[in-house]
Amino acid sequence: MSILFERLSGEGTFAVFRETGAGCSEPTESGGVVSYSCSGPGAGKDSFNVEGTPVPGTALVVRVTLADKQGSQTQADLVFE
Repeated sequence: MSILFERLSGEGTFAVFRETGAGCSEPTESGGVVSYSCSGPGAGKDSFNVEGTPVPGTALVVRVTLADKQGSQTQADLVFE
């Protein structure tokens, strides 16, 4: 399974912290995308804390994408105002 946190729009910063679990790797970050790779018996038991700090007067939108090895995806957009 892979998890991507991607800035869609807006100015500001966002950070992702893995809170618990042992199924996911340490994150890699590239071009506004934070990605985790998850495998093994602990996969799916991790939880994440996403913090966004938008520039005042704007909204920061971060998309979370979960993809399993079979190719199915689930997406949700987080809006920080």
